[in-house]
Amino acid sequence: MAGPEDHQLAGDADDKANFDVVRQGFDRDQVRQYVQNVDLHVRRLSADRDEALSQVVELSERLEVAHREIAALTEGRGTTTGQAAPNRQVQVAKVEAAEITGRAQVAAENTWAAAEQASAALRDRYTHLIRELDKQHADIQVEHRAIMDAAHGHVRKMTVEADRRQAEIDERAERERQRIESEFDQTMTTRRADLEREIESRHAASTAQARRTVEEANAKARAAVAEANKRLSDLVAVRNQIADHIRGTREVIEQGSALLEPVENEAEVLASAKPLEHEKPAKNTEKTEKANDKPHSVPQQREARQGAPSTVD
Repeated sequence: MAGPEDHQLAGDADDKANFDVVRQGFDRDQVRQYVQNVDLHVRRLSADRDEALSQVVELSERLEVAHREIAALTEGRGTTTGQAAPNRQVQVAKVEAAEITGRAQVAAENTWAAAEQASAALRDRYTHLIRELDKQHADIQVEHRAIMDAAHGHVRKMTVEADRRQAEIDERAERERQRIESEFDQTMTTRRADLEREIESRHAASTAQARRTVEEANAKARAAVAEANKRLSDLVAVRNQIADHIRGTREVIEQGSALLEPVENEAEVLASAKPLEHEKPAKNTEKTEKANDKPHSVPQQREARQGAPSTVD
């Protein structure tokens, strides 16, 4: 049987659904909840209808049983007076059964009509909601296409603007790069000029220092050459002196050798020379001293000549 909640749901189904209107149409959660409630109400009405039908069938079966019992009682009753009371009870039972059957039939018909009416109302409401949802879906699709077209247009505009800004940034970066490169070239040119001047200055200083060093070396070399030439001149003079001493010594030796050679009539010469013996030793002594002086001076001159350089460039 239908309860108060079912009648409330039927009343809610008959009333207009109060949905919140959002930007894309009705609130989908509320619509979904409403459809679920309608579906639940329809299922409950179907269950009540099935229950009423089962009750009608049960009452029909009970009525059939009562009819059979009444028929059996009617066939088996006698003509005695004692059977009058059961007949009245049977008639009362028939009347009660007819009333119960009528009430059940009326209740079933009312329940069935209410269920059919509620189902039709819910079906119409559901169809109306579906049409509204389809319309809202179409409107949403149109709005979505409009929004997407506007978004695509905005994206294209932003892309053009981004390309323009990118071109400006690239141009600005190129100018900055050229400026930095120019400044770098100028800086490198200035540094290169400074380095070249410093190198030239150092080269000039090194050249002057090398020139001074060469001049000092030349001066020292000239002094050394002059000193060597002077020493060479001294050595040449010493050599000449030694050569003179050697020639003198050779002459003395040659003279001595001539004196030592045997001569003819040596006895006569010795005899004639005896008176002069006291003079000869003095002469011989003088010659010996000269000879001794010359040999002693020769080694000294040789040592001086070995200590001096032999050649001078």
